[in-house]
Amino acid sequence: MSPQIHTSKKILNFNQDPRLQSLVQRANTLALLNQALRARLDKPIADRLTLANIRQNTAVILVESSAWLTRLRYLAPIIVEEIQKLGLKDVTSIDMKVAPQDHTPALPVPAAHRPSPDTLKRLKQMTESLPDERVRDAIQRIIDDSDF
Repeated sequence: MSPQIHTSKKILNFNQDPRLQSLVQRANTLALLNQALRARLDKPIADRLTLANIRQNTAVILVESSAWLTRLRYLAPIIVEEIQKLGLKDVTSIDMKVAPQDHTPALPVPAAHRPSPDTLKRLKQMTESLPDERVRDAIQRIIDDSDF
């Protein structure tokens, strides 16, 4: 049971783990770049692609279908140019892959927030009133381990 508590603590305190913090920061940066790139492209094109990664000098772009992949290959020089206008001057090529989308642009991960003293007090009161002792103890351990 101890590894689960340790894992929960790490998840709740990802800002304290430099590896997770770096991963979250990269995901946020890619999400913002994706939104900025989509804003620079015509809507029918922007709706069909996602900037998924930047590897060395290559932008990895996911496209919703093979039909759109074929169309977008012709526009690759324009897409590279738009990516460079975002400040990524080193990007000189695109690697396009088919990956169906849900048409929801990725959003940045919100920063972790500490609960207010009043919220913490109410959470503790709620925890004390739970009828199931195992659930009550599990929630209390999470509160204790999370440095609220």
